[in-house]
Amino acid sequence: MTGKSHLAAGTVMTAAALQQANYTPQSNIWFWFALGIGMIASLLPDTDSPNAMLKGKIKGGRRPKLAQSLFGYRARRRIPTNLAYGLIAAIELLIRHILAGLIGIVPGLVKHRGPTHYLITAVGLTALFWLITNQLESSTMYALAFGVGYLSHIWCDTMTKSGVRLLAPFLPKKSFHSLPRPLRLTTGQDVALSEYIALATIGVGSALAFVFHPPIYIPAVAVAIAGMFITTALYDRLHSKKTVQRSN
Repeated sequence: MTGKSHLAAGTVMTAAALQQANYTPQSNIWFWFALGIGMIASLLPDTDSPNAMLKGKIKGGRRPKLAQSLFGYRARRRIPTNLAYGLIAAIELLIRHILAGLIGIVPGLVKHRGPTHYLITAVGLTALFWLITNQLESSTMYALAFGVGYLSHIWCDTMTKSGVRLLAPFLPKKSFHSLPRPLRLTTGQDVALSEYIALATIGVGSALAFVFHPPIYIPAVAVAIAGMFITTALYDRLHSKKTVQRSN
């Protein structure tokens, strides 16, 4: 999937998870902060790509957008507000440059769809995020948002033709798919029709989280996702047997 598609899927799935955990925009103002964490987490696995969307968003050109949003055009031209603006702008650009540089190191260390796409990595990073927030005595919804956002990316990539080595390093060569071969998505810069259909399905499924209660919704989602993998495994097994029979 493209970066924009991962961001869209991660956003709606994180919102659905927060809703099911009873964190809503009406009940908690920090819901939006948690949603932002989920959105960022949904882009993290692709930091192993030289053209990572997250890197481009952080780099964001040479303009200090945050500083400009804090200081209006007139304030930036007056003393002493222009001095404060200059300081904040310099700090912002420095932080963005450092973060973009750190993300740029990742592709040189790991292959694309390598360790950043492993299930064990998602679980480990989520557990680490939970430990940090727990030490800071923060709400568990931040760790929930991070975990769902990160896992949404990996799950969406299992819908593609190349799949994901989900259980590596335990099964290093096995690629997992959640869709049968004819339905798998083609990755690339252009969004295919099948990708729009997948995103629409994810959107509808996530929207149902605001209608159904956890005792109904969560088991249904678990069964649906497990069913996708089981159906795909059965299809691939039957297809491979037919191929062998034809060759004989």
